[in-house]
Amino acid sequence: MGEIAFVEAFGPAATDLHTKATTAKTEKNLLTFSNVNIIHKANQYITSRLPYYVQLKTKAGSKSVIETAPAEGTWATVPTHHPFLDIAKITKVQSDVQHCVFGVVARQPGAKWQETRYGPGCVCNAILRAATIAKDYKICETCTASLSALTAVIVPGNARDLDGVYEAHSVAIMGVTPVLRNEGFVMRCCATCEKQVPDGDHGRCDEHGEAPIESRWIIQLELTDGTGHCAAMLYHDVAMQIPGFPDPSTAEDPSFRKFLQTLRAAPYSVRLIYRINALREVSNLEAKLLLPTLTSDGVVGSWRLDPTPITFSNTACPFAKCASVTFDPDLGFAVVDGSTVTSVRVLVTFQDPDEDEETTVPDTAQGLRVTRVATCALEPAGQEAPAKFQFTASGLSSAVQWLVRADGTFFLSATKRKNDNTFVVQTHHKVTPPDAALWA
Repeated sequence: MGEIAFVEAFGPAATDLHTKATTAKTEKNLLTFSNVNIIHKANQYITSRLPYYVQLKTKAGSKSVIETAPAEGTWATVPTHHPFLDIAKITKVQSDVQHCVFGVVARQPGAKWQETRYGPGCVCNAILRAATIAKDYKICETCTASLSALTAVIVPGNARDLDGVYEAHSVAIMGVTPVLRNEGFVMRCCATCEKQVPDGDHGRCDEHGEAPIESRWIIQLELTDGTGHCAAMLYHDVAMQIPGFPDPSTAEDPSFRKFLQTLRAAPYSVRLIYRINALREVSNLEAKLLLPTLTSDGVVGSWRLDPTPITFSNTACPFAKCASVTFDPDLGFAVVDGSTVTSVRVLVTFQDPDEDEETTVPDTAQGLRVTRVATCALEPAGQEAPAKFQFTASGLSSAVQWLVRADGTFFLSATKRKNDNTFVVQTHHKVTPPDAALWA
């Protein structure tokens, strides 16, 4: 009894339906339909706004039968009135149909007192709309997952309807990728409905032609953890919740590029959902919340070490001790505990350079190359002669000054290009030395 059906009839069947339906409405009776067709796909001329409808048969020998339901027996338990529905339960309505709801009006901006044909009274011309209840991704239930497992679910041509919220911790943002045709990170949108509008001064929303145009972020994040890599969409509303994320008007400024370097430096805890791309028949990941994994209290409050499925791949960027990272010259990959990886994340403490140590040399291709010596901060304390490793970075003077002045403990993303003790730095983030167990 929770369904609403559209009944279609033509010719004599339509006359019969109209007559019996009118009588049933007046006498408050129920009707039964037998020998009917259930149509799941609308034809060219159907006026139904529902995803399916009932069609009465009209051919001789197979005509549909409409009868008044008996007052006793099976139909005696059918409620006289349509059951009421709590407004809070209308979370998703697939079709534009009418529903009977039961609720208390807490505020009605359309109500006003005016003269009616029955005298002065309160009238309301506003429409009650039951919208989808937005999920709060800061407090919702999540399932801890690895990025490799989330990526393994994505199969082209096999879109899966997964409605869970998945959380991955200690995720590195290895890069950002544009998804627009103009290779930009900002799209022009209608300020009313937030839909994308064509580029150019004359581009306007088809539905809200006079509405102003606003700029909104749209970015693809390249994420990696200790097990693998995935790509996830980042939209404007989520991006603006990230501390320090700039306004879209700065997309072409050098300050935005500098912010992206800062964004890539720290580990994040990311909450992700799947979105189905019906055109490509594939499920894509979308980031709904990004929080720094490291906080003033240690780690983010949702941190937990639940066992998760893992599908290892060479796109991983695991935490590792410096001494455990080697290089495979045949494959051209760094190796950690027997697994090839693209990059590693290490915690190191830079040492003061010796008087005769040359830390900065010209690099004809990049500008300057800076090399500093550091020890692994994950090694047990108290070692008399801790192993030393070299960390190098090249680029313009402004890009490598941090390494020239580096002092203390840093969290680095790095890779190897030779089988020696030298690491090539990709990102850097200065940290306060925590308890070693936090990084183990």
